[in-house]
Amino acid sequence: MSARPVYLDTAPDPVFGYFHPSGGASTAVLIVPPFGWDEAASYRVRYRWAEQLAQAGHPALRIDLPATGDSGGMPRDPGRLDAWVAAVTDAAGWLRAESGAARVAAIGMGLGGLVAQLATGRGAPIDDLVLWGVPARGKAYVRELRAFSQLNAIPTLGDEPAEPVLPDGFLEVSGSVLSAETVDALKAVDLTAVPTPGARVLLLERDGVPPDERLRSALADAGAEVTVLPGPGFGDMTSHPQRAPLPREVFAAVAHWLAAAPDAAPTPAEAPVAELPALEAPGLRESVLEVEHPGGKLVGILTEPTAAGGGDTALVLLNAGAMRRSGPNRMWTEMARRWAVRGLPVLRIDIEGLGDSDGDESPYADDAALYEDRLAEQVLLALDELERRGVASRFIAAGLCSGAFWTFHALRAGDERLRAGLIVNLFSFFWDRDLSEGAKAPRAGRLLSPRFWARALRGRLNRDRVRLFVRRAFRAPLALFSRRTARRAHGALLDDALTGFERRGQRAWLFLNRNEPLYERLEREGGIADLDVYPALETVITPGGDHTFRAAWMQRSLSEALDAALEAELARLYNEGPVGETHAHRVPAHGSASA
Repeated sequence: MSARPVYLDTAPDPVFGYFHPSGGASTAVLIVPPFGWDEAASYRVRYRWAEQLAQAGHPALRIDLPATGDSGGMPRDPGRLDAWVAAVTDAAGWLRAESGAARVAAIGMGLGGLVAQLATGRGAPIDDLVLWGVPARGKAYVRELRAFSQLNAIPTLGDEPAEPVLPDGFLEVSGSVLSAETVDALKAVDLTAVPTPGARVLLLERDGVPPDERLRSALADAGAEVTVLPGPGFGDMTSHPQRAPLPREVFAAVAHWLAAAPDAAPTPAEAPVAELPALEAPGLRESVLEVEHPGGKLVGILTEPTAAGGGDTALVLLNAGAMRRSGPNRMWTEMARRWAVRGLPVLRIDIEGLGDSDGDESPYADDAALYEDRLAEQVLLALDELERRGVASRFIAAGLCSGAFWTFHALRAGDERLRAGLIVNLFSFFWDRDLSEGAKAPRAGRLLSPRFWARALRGRLNRDRVRLFVRRAFRAPLALFSRRTARRAHGALLDDALTGFERRGQRAWLFLNRNEPLYERLEREGGIADLDVYPALETVITPGGDHTFRAAWMQRSLSEALDAALEAELARLYNEGPVGETHAHRVPAHGSASA
């Protein structure tokens, strides 16, 4: 049975999730996600886990916690921890009523496990807990987040804003933010003081690290039935959304443990919250939109203004690499809601095999699979569906990384409904595997650096990157001619594309930071200024050096630059201004120097 999207009327923020029904109803399972990058990287894994649970007879519900993904709320809103606990409590109650299951189990990872146990202790209808990588105390969890933040330094280019973007006490972790109030609330959590008498609890090790002994002892002393099992694969599952393998050993262990639950007769239950047809907030309404394509269904979230709009244009936001539709650091969700309030419908959609869309995600472990021209055709299918529904007949598309590639090639397809594209940190206009390997390999000039050799002697170099460099060095004489030939061919294709945009009245906005491979290649081959000859192309140099804008100040800079580009495009479209009329070349953000 296929999964269906659900909106739950939880307070203070509505919760979005996916319900995977099952023919059986012994134990239903609520999957509570981890936080931040762990949540983003493991999204497709949780999708597959819910599928497998449903196939094994366990109806499953996976949710986005408030202020994350497609649920309501913002990270700076007050009472985030209480909102998360309320969401888990109500989701568990809804799942029991909807499935008719006799028992409800919650699988919580990291922050999700901490919240799930808090909810259970406060009376949530949860009988069984699976806790994976969950510390006994919130202080330990906050220390772990701080350590992760420090280990994953965000590259800057000396163009940071003079004043901090985040208030004192806020915690920024690889693109996600916790407010000072939320940090303090988490630090006050002590799960050893949360009673769960009579519950069955499975504690999973985290890649060989045993569960917190204080937590195990406290649970056992409170009368819980505690089992400890290995939990390999947590690190791999949360390393990167493009290469997150399924932790099959854990899937099997959890399935076996769930099957050993005591028999119980289902008891009718009333859902504590209503299921909503859509998420509604002041000025906007969000609902799920599905697009049929040869491989199944593409899933998107359509955010529409509740007030009557004055135009016939919509924005389509595409995946950033293998991240789901909420975008890098949830920027697409926030952008969609911001612009819907201003009157612009926005669709954020998953391409096949990503997020919740049908398709096989495994090919995306190879970068080349994300850079296939055919994926741009799915962007045009989304336009067809939006037009069929009467949402709009003119469109602007936007994407980062591979999403930028699809945006460019959707424009290049010549569909005149697509009026403009916002192309953010594009790797290359045309895919070239040799360029991809070159971006990963150390540059030849670094071999002359004493720091390079010091790191090599200490064994601190990435062996894969060095291997790529050596391979490229040996291949260089033979590959030089073919690279030059390909570059000339790509140059001709780019010229043809950009002149085609001008002829059709389309415009492309290219956003790059100075740390991007494409920026560096353009500078080596003549400079960004060479692109000024194309009236249909605007270039904007963004501050910072991070590909996915993990720093809060970089996110704000990009949001402002994208908003300015949208305003310019809407003015051009509604006033029928000629292509090339608006020039915003190298728009600085926050007063930082542009290239």
